[in-house]
Amino acid sequence: MAYPFIVIEGIDGSGKSAQAQLVANFVRRLRVRHFLHKFPTENAKKAKEHLGGKTSVSQDELFADFLDDIKDTQENLRGEIEKGWIVSDRYCQSTAAYQGVGGKLEERMAEIENAGLLKPNMVFWLDLDVGKAMERKAGQKSPDKHEKDAKFLEKVRENYERLYADSFMAGEWHRINASQDGKKVFEQIRKKLEF
Repeated sequence: MAYPFIVIEGIDGSGKSAQAQLVANFVRRLRVRHFLHKFPTENAKKAKEHLGGKTSVSQDELFADFLDDIKDTQENLRGEIEKGWIVSDRYCQSTAAYQGVGGKLEERMAEIENAGLLKPNMVFWLDLDVGKAMERKAGQKSPDKHEKDAKFLEKVRENYERLYADSFMAGEWHRINASQDGKKVFEQIRKKLEF
């Protein structure tokens, strides 16, 4: 039996990490085993150094690093889904949304679809106005290259709109207004999880 695979997506500052933890807590209360993931992992070194401003790499190199990072987890994910729920803060959808900026979304989507990745049952897209997202991130930490670029994030948000319309790489997509209080956001997620 395969358990549900749930992904929380959205631009930086939309509350993904908090909601992924709330979903994991919900599953724990069901007395079901779960596995919590966050992408990119520490193995995406080139991408993390680029975002932190330590190096500068091309968009194609970033895409390859992010996608390789996800590919490297597939054996582990396929084993976990037989044992319990998988809850992930980002997955391949964010790779398409972010690295698809600049007219490359179709190309990125096709490459991801052909990578043989495990597909989530549900993606929850925490949709948030870019200005609000930037305010939140500024209050948390020093922003990385993407987090301080409003024009870039607007394009990422547009890409999420397309991925949502196509239910890209998932059984279902659910769009949630992330400007609401976190408890209200989670309540909408929870209702969808009661299947």
